[in-house]
Amino acid sequence: MKRSYLSPIRISLAIMFSIFVVASALCVRATRALPAENEPMVPLSRIGPPQSPELPATTSPARPDMVLRLRIYLDIRNKEAARKLTEDQQDVSSPSYRKWLKTGQFDEMFGPLQTSYDAIAAWLTSQGFTVNAIRRDRRDIEFTGTVAQADGAFQVQIMNMSDGQHYRTTSVPMIPERFQGVILGVIGLDNLLITSPQSSISTH
Repeated sequence: MKRSYLSPIRISLAIMFSIFVVASALCVRATRALPAENEPMVPLSRIGPPQSPELPATTSPARPDMVLRLRIYLDIRNKEAARKLTEDQQDVSSPSYRKWLKTGQFDEMFGPLQTSYDAIAAWLTSQGFTVNAIRRDRRDIEFTGTVAQADGAFQVQIMNMSDGQHYRTTSVPMIPERFQGVILGVIGLDNLLITSPQSSISTH
């Protein structure tokens, strides 16, 4: 019976190939979970109600493991066309006067794209958040995460306020540049007055 024999060169090549496969897998995994600091970020200009200068002062960072219930709102697309449609629907001289769209038509024409919605949900997941609710009209995404995750993902610091009851950020949240003009607002980074950020286009 012949004994199989592998030369040292073949053994070395096999080891090098195994290392290459593992390294490639790790690179793919790292690309899928790209941390916020590794991609261009821009400030989010609209995050809900303005913060009054008369608010109590901040005192100390919020507890890192405190769980936050958050929501991202997406803006509509083709704003000029949407604005013209809503104006024509109220203009007696327009052929579109009072020709209201059927349920779901506005979202099909002007709502956020599914690809944009999925990309934001994937980014939130890559930052450690749990996406809890997906809406059919793609207007918002509900998710939960800790203060530490929110601080890191949105590049803010959530601080306790001197009244001992409230918390808020001390700077404007940052979002990936690729979502500029798509994300309308982020709610839940503070527990002050909560309102939904509104697009400038009225829907009928």
